[in-house]
Amino acid sequence: DSRLRSSTHEPSSPEPNQIPNPPIPGDPAPSAEVLFNQVNTFAKNNGFGIVKLNAYSYKGRVKRYTFQCDRYGEPKPSRGANLRARKSRKCGCKWKLIAEALTEGAWLLRLHDNPEHHQHNHGPSAASSAHPSHRRLTKDAKATIESTSRRVGIRARDVRAVVQDQHPELNFTKRDIYNARSLINREKLGGLGPTAALIKLFDEQKVPYIVKWADDNPNRLLGLVWTFPYCIGMWKRFPEVISFDNTYNTNRFKLPLFQATGQTCLRTVFNTAFGLIDNEKREGFQFLAESIKQLIEEHSIQQPDVIITDFDGQMKAALNDQFPEVQQQLCIHHINSNVQLRAKQKWLKSPGSSSNSSCGSDNEAGSSSQVQLSTANQQSLSAPVQNGIPHTFNGVFAMWKLVVFAETEEVHDKAWINLCKEFNDQRPILRYLYGTYMPIRAQWARCFIQNYRNFGIRVTSGTEASNNNIKGYLLNGMSNLYRLVEAMQDMIKDQSQDFIDGCASDEVLTAPEYLRPSAEYLGELRTLVSSKCLALITAQYRLAKKAMPTAKNPFPAALGDCVCSVPVELGIPCYHSIYIKLASGTSFTKQEQHNRKKGKQSKCCQNEGVVDRVGA
Repeated sequence: DSRLRSSTHEPSSPEPNQIPNPPIPGDPAPSAEVLFNQVNTFAKNNGFGIVKLNAYSYKGRVKRYTFQCDRYGEPKPSRGANLRARKSRKCGCKWKLIAEALTEGAWLLRLHDNPEHHQHNHGPSAASSAHPSHRRLTKDAKATIESTSRRVGIRARDVRAVVQDQHPELNFTKRDIYNARSLINREKLGGLGPTAALIKLFDEQKVPYIVKWADDNPNRLLGLVWTFPYCIGMWKRFPEVISFDNTYNTNRFKLPLFQATGQTCLRTVFNTAFGLIDNEKREGFQFLAESIKQLIEEHSIQQPDVIITDFDGQMKAALNDQFPEVQQQLCIHHINSNVQLRAKQKWLKSPGSSSNSSCGSDNEAGSSSQVQLSTANQQSLSAPVQNGIPHTFNGVFAMWKLVVFAETEEVHDKAWINLCKEFNDQRPILRYLYGTYMPIRAQWARCFIQNYRNFGIRVTSGTEASNNNIKGYLLNGMSNLYRLVEAMQDMIKDQSQDFIDGCASDEVLTAPEYLRPSAEYLGELRTLVSSKCLALITAQYRLAKKAMPTAKNPFPAALGDCVCSVPVELGIPCYHSIYIKLASGTSFTKQEQHNRKKGKQSKCCQNEGVVDRVGA
């Protein structure tokens, strides 16, 4: 073939910094794809990229392609409104080659007939990553990206490092990782919007949910409450205490995220349900409370004994409407934080002045007020009260803690009277305390809340920790609802595994003090209850031991009548019950359960009760 002979030659030596041509015609390639890959590899090693176009077919078989530089031609003028500046790699280059199959299965190269297409008009690129043809991800690389991107919170740079380690021969940029992940996410949605895809996912995975749409726009989401099968199982097992709290900056719609949590026998936190509402008014909280109650009824979950929240009147009213017989408690950490801050704001430096008392209202301070407290003040929230109480705003807080943590109602009333007497000159502070907290003292004072089965839980810190935890699974606060739920599924999966591991460890590890003869009173409880429960029972045992005769003290003081709140509050035997076991030489059995308030029987005790150690 004369045309083949005319094109069979080696190109002349290129000038310095000039890009050479590949071997022409080169070795025959079995297909156009193989030939393109060969030329593309040559281009990668010599600082340029190529594209394949202009396929020519004859009698149903492709016989010719054009391989040209990816910088071929002039930049096209923008036809848009120039709102987004677009860059172009076009530089007027004319270089291109012809790939032909003169016989079937033998693809060769030849130069273009026009000499202006024989050389590039630019030098080699500094890196092959500047050309898309060298950044093509293989199927294996895409599979690696998909597997490492299953966790929503994994960043693109971390995925890039993993792909580079597993596929060092590839060239790609961080933008390629973003694009690949974006494509994967679009494929997950299946052509639907994120919210519609989420509802479809719930239906396919049989995830319990309650959704509320706007009456005037059936596509506008007003509220969504859902849970997961694992959460339902844990909720049934530990239903007694539920804590509610909300967080922000978790989704692009700025919907506040509410989480309801409980505590396990290991004193770890588990999620019971999640909720999104479009407003923090009564109607939003009403939907949230109604949905929680609906989930409880649909899945035959025991109604909680105690609900713990912060001081949000609208949310408390909605919960009280749906759970009128449930004891509501206030988070004492929030109360103490606000009391300390308001005492500082309202403190009168000189008696009779009111210049400082106007700072803030008498209503409950929001979460932002906690930020204004110093680190030292935050640490003092749980610090013990000392005997010497100064006549300062810190002294107000010190005496207030005596009111909060009083063991009996008599001591509680006395502590409040002493506070009023000591700081009688600080009327703004006393009015704030009396008007804000004292009317609802049954929801936060130790002497009152110990009469309910709350297992010693007095704060919403577990729910707040879960709020912080979910953000660790998100890249930012602009996720759509589909990705938000994906992050929650990852969190629940880790939560489940951590609980199983904790239960397994707690089952095989036993402290030496429970293996001694002195612990025989525990009987079957040693293998039936968690180490947290055993530690609390041991504290009661030490009190009972003081009433047992010894060689040094053959006539110890009697215990007196049992008025202990421990069996009700914690679900464990009090020191009176333990004393009876010690005196009679008997031990506890698994059939022994403790009466709950109002004569009810506890199905299972949460973190201090008699429960199996192995995870459900």
